[in-house]
This record gives sequence, C-alpha cells and structure tokens, in this order.
Amino acid sequence: MYQSVTTQDRFRIRQWLCVAALCSTLTVAGAASAQVCPAAGIVKAVPSPGIVDARAPVDPTDPSTLLGIGDSSEPISITIEIDDGDNADDAASLDCWELCETGAGVFADNAVMDVTKISESTDGVHKTVELEVVLDRAITPGEASVVVYKGIELPINGNDCSILSVAYRSHPANANGDELATVLDLSALINFINGVATPPWGVYSTDINHDGVTDGDDIARAVDLLNGTPPYDIWLASELPDAQACASDIDNDCIADVDDNCPETPNADQADGDSDGVGDLCDNCVDDANAGQEDSDQDNVGNACDNCPNVANQDQADSDSNGTGDACEPTGGIPADCPKPVGAGETDGDNDGVADDCDTAPGNANVCGDSDDDGCDDCSSGTFDPDADGTDTDGDGKCDTTDPIDTTDCPRAAETGQLDSDNDGVADFCDDAPNDGSACGDSDNDTCDDCSLGSFDPLDDGDDPDGNGICNVGDAGADGDGDGFPNQTDNCPDVSNADQADADGDVRGDVCDNCMSVINPDQANSDADDFGNACDNCPNITNQNQADGDEDGVGDACDNCPENANQNQADADADGVGDACESTPPPIDDADGDGAPDDEDNCLDDANPDQADGDGDGVGDVCDNCPEDANPDQADADADGIGDACEVNGDGNTPTGSASLCGNCGNGAPMAMVAGLFGWLGLRSNTRRAIRRRRRRV
Repeated sequence: MYQSVTTQDRFRIRQWLCVAALCSTLTVAGAASAQVCPAAGIVKAVPSPGIVDARAPVDPTDPSTLLGIGDSSEPISITIEIDDGDNADDAASLDCWELCETGAGVFADNAVMDVTKISESTDGVHKTVELEVVLDRAITPGEASVVVYKGIELPINGNDCSILSVAYRSHPANANGDELATVLDLSALINFINGVATPPWGVYSTDINHDGVTDGDDIARAVDLLNGTPPYDIWLASELPDAQACASDIDNDCIADVDDNCPETPNADQADGDSDGVGDLCDNCVDDANAGQEDSDQDNVGNACDNCPNVANQDQADSDSNGTGDACEPTGGIPADCPKPVGAGETDGDNDGVADDCDTAPGNANVCGDSDDDGCDDCSSGTFDPDADGTDTDGDGKCDTTDPIDTTDCPRAAETGQLDSDNDGVADFCDDAPNDGSACGDSDNDTCDDCSLGSFDPLDDGDDPDGNGICNVGDAGADGDGDGFPNQTDNCPDVSNADQADADGDVRGDVCDNCMSVINPDQANSDADDFGNACDNCPNITNQNQADGDEDGVGDACDNCPENANQNQADADADGVGDACESTPPPIDDADGDGAPDDEDNCLDDANPDQADGDGDGVGDVCDNCPEDANPDQADADADGIGDACEVNGDGNTPTGSASLCGNCGNGAPMAMVAGLFGWLGLRSNTRRAIRRRRRRV
C-alpha cells in the first residue's frame, strides 16, 4: 500500500532530529491534574520520519476522508526508552501524546485516538517500549505533521539531546493517482483542466501551487518541479511548511524554550558566566548579574554595566577612561567657538589639530566637537576638518550618521556632490537601481521608469499613443503591436497576432512562444538560442539547429555520445564520453597466448593461432600425436609420443596393412622384407613428427 517516494522519485528526506520538548508543558484539557508521563526518548519510528506520499481518500470527492499514515489502516509505530523503574503503561497513556500540524495552527485539536503498548523489554537501566499510535484521521497532505510525546526528555545512548517527536511532511503533487510524482502527472493536470478526465484523488492532488483551485498556474508550477534535479527538491524545501513551526525550541539548540537561558539564540552549552539565569550569548551584561536585563537607554548594554545608562552609547566610548561614558560627560568650560585649530603656545595632546582646552575629548584624536553642527565630529577622520568629517549623501548639510536621507520625492535629479554610480542623473540613495542606468523609479506613476531611456526624464520615459498619461507597458487599453488585443490580455503583446493562436495552451502566443508545443508559461531560456528550456534538447548550451543525430532526445551539442542513442547519458568513468560510446573487450583466459581462448583452443599449451586440425578430431596439428588420423582421445599405449591410431595394434611394431601389401606375390620372404621396410619408414616418419612436436614444446 505504501510506496516510498525516496525510492521512486529520489526525494531528499530530511530528518528533524532536534524537534525537542514539543507541547511538553501542556496539560490535558478538562483533567483535574496533568498526566504524569515518564521521561523518555524516541529511538525509532515506522514509517521513518521525513517526506511521505499523500494517500488516496475513501471518497474521491472528499479529501478529508484520507486513508494512509496515521489512521487505523496504517498506524504509526513508535519505540521509546524510559527509565527501568517507570511504568510503561503510563507512557502508553492517550494523554501523553498529541498531533501537532502546521495547517491547523501550532497546536491543533488533538487527533490522537488510541495508543497501544505492543511490547516492552528492559536491560536493567532502560525499558524499551514499542507503541502503536492511531489518529482519528491520517496526516494532512501538504502540511507538516508532528506526533508529540508530552513527557520530558530522557538522554539516551549518551546523547544529551533526545527526540520527543516524530515529524512527517506529505506532498499533494501526485495528480494521476499512481502514488508517484512523474511527468505523467503533467499530462493528467492538462486533462483535468480541459475536462477530459476527473482527478482520482480530488482537488488536493492537483492543486500544485496550493491556491485552492486547479488551473494553468498549477501546470506552470508542475513544469518547474519536473525540471528539477531531483524533481521537487527545491519545492519541498521552500513550499511545504516545516515541522519546526510546531516546535517549542525556537533556536534549535535542543534545549526546550521553557528551559533555555537563551531561547532565541542557539547555545547548547547554556554557559552563564555571571549566574544570573541569562546565557552569555544573549546577556546584555555578561560579567555583571542582572536577571531582569534592565536597559533604560535601550542601547543593548544593560544598566548594570552601562557607563552611561540613561543615554544610548552602545560603543561605551570613554575617552578619559574615568568610568563615565563620553555621552554622559558635559564639555564644561569649552569656548563657544570650539573646536578650532590649535593656536601658538597651545597644547594638543592627541595631535588632532585642536587645542586641549578647546577639545571635547583631548585624549581621543577622532573626537573634538562639531563646530558646523552637521552631526559629524570635526575630527572623525583623526584630524580637525569640518568640511570633510562625514558623508552627506543628500547634500542638505547634515551627515548621514545623524540625518535620515530624504527619499520622499525620489527618484529626483541628483544634486552636486551626490553619488550617481550608473550616471543616469539620479543619486544612488534616491535610485531604485543605482547600478542600472535604465532604471531608477517612476516618480510620475505612468508605469514607465523615469530612466528607461538611459537618463532621468519623467516626461520622456515611454510611449503613450492615447495620451492618457499611462505608458503602453502598463496601460490596460494600450495595444502596442496593433493586433486588436490590449497589451494586458494579448498573449504576444510585442508581436502582432490577431488570431492569438496558442497551440500548447500556456498563455504564450505561438508567434512569441519559445516552445510552441510544450507548456512553459515562464519562457525560461538558459542559453542564447531561440528554444526555451522546456523544449531545448540542450537547455544550457546554445544550439540553434537542435541537431540530434542519434535521435535520443539529447542534442549533439551536449550529447556525451552523439552517434549512439543514450538518453540517460550514463558515463560510469566520468570521462565525458558516454558509456554507449565506449567498449572495453572483456579479458579472456589464453594460457599459450595465441589469441584463442582456453575454452576454445584446440592446443591449450601450444601456440597455434591458425588452430589447424588436419584430421578434424578436435586436436590441433601442432599437438596431435597422430595428426593424419583422427584420434580425439589421443591414446598412446606405449607412451612413445605417437598415438595408437598411427601404430599397428597400438605397439608400434608393424604399420597397419603391411602383411597385404603384396599379397599375390608368391614369395613370402621378399614381401616380408618389403613390408618391414615400409614399416620402418612409417615408424621413422611418425617419430620425426613426434620429435618436432617435443622440440616445439621445449
């Protein structure tokens, strides 16, 4: 019934290993007192936590009647560990478990219907308890669902961060009902929208973009998903809710918020140097205990350690090192015209060019006062220079550090001295795109950028044929290509197409569609050719001719084996040449090295590339003990190297047929001599062959 999408579609499964202490402080509604749940840690869950398939509903018209993970037909098996002294039946209490789903708020109405203890065992320290958790419905498609144990965490297996929840995410992208997510779902979507077929699992299986309806937007999203590697990876990471939305450990440091001394800052070690109950990483006075974290001037330095607690001074500057921040020290009897350049006979201890008695910070060369009241210290550069003591972006005589930049009427023409990086006539601070000379903003709200022609000119920033003050690009009634269809409804607003033909139904007219037969409303085109990614056989390499010599669907320009069809582009050795173009002959066993495999060689130990076998007995001539007479058994009774088939009676005495060579001669003795001669000659011939064979072997 259950088919893992990890196996079928290579979905990435992410484990939520530190979703700890979920719902741990909740009590049972309506109960007189909270259920005592033993401290525990979850060690195993089936199905494994992660991304799971959506399931078919009982009633195809009612997605709420789901079969699948969590309900009685497919309960969730959870194994926990508790201390040996605790009661396993308490851990199996219905009140100790809760379902938490993102779609219904952080804590939904508890859907846990039954918890059954299946087994328990102990090692004398911990009890291992197997439980079966049944919900009153299956987990919801398109949501993060977390089965939560309400007890406190019990460190197990030496791990200080135990797991107190099991998290699943379910996807509703399986449009055709085969429990897989493939290109077939795209065809199913098109059929559903065109009324050719009815979604087998209801709307939830076809509403890819989660907007409540099934329409062309879902097709566009499905195309994006199916173009991923592996499919859906980006979508699952960014679109589905995260189980962490149900967590009570906001900073993911495995310390429950109720116990965390820095609940919004990860600090697994919980270091607290001043022992005030606030962790060092979020303590506004690390070395001074201040549990209340009071900070009157809100400068992120607590009153307990602030050298100027009522005046914000996050840098805690103290030029004279007297323990009182500069922000809290008056200038005293400094003359009204100070600071000013040092005069004859005056001392200047910090060498900033201002006399000590005229310097608000005589020990700090970067501080002396602000004679021009521009908000920047005249010595900010280390030397007294009121005219160059800080940046004034908007040119209003006030430094940026103390003067909020006025952008109320931006974009506007740049003033003298204002930075204009793209030279479009608008200062960077007032420019929506400071590095793009053809974009800066739309001050006259005519829907055309004031810098569309390369310089700031709101009165000449785009065509407005009907004179209504709205540029063609944003004018609902404008018809830029003159084909009778307004730009906003024209499926090719820049190319005239009165018939509005759209063969693939992706709301892009054929005359401007870079994939006329493949749905691709986004018209994505990664390379420089005229073919969109959705129909380009080399989407990342320009190949205007779309040549595909082997017709495997991969263009020659990017095919690692352009002469042999190999749609999967397999390349086992990663050398850039597809496996289909590489052939490495398998090694063969060839003891005598003559090129004939041992299992086919008719002379296993004697090289004979030609495999000659004159008598056709299956034994090659070079190793045949009787090469002119067939004797596949190579019998040689007297072991003289000459096969019995070449000797009379197998003893080598008289050649076969010698007694009858002259049967009609009448004189037996001379005939016997003749026979003996022939026999000797035959023996000698055979012996010579045997000697040659032996020499070859040696």
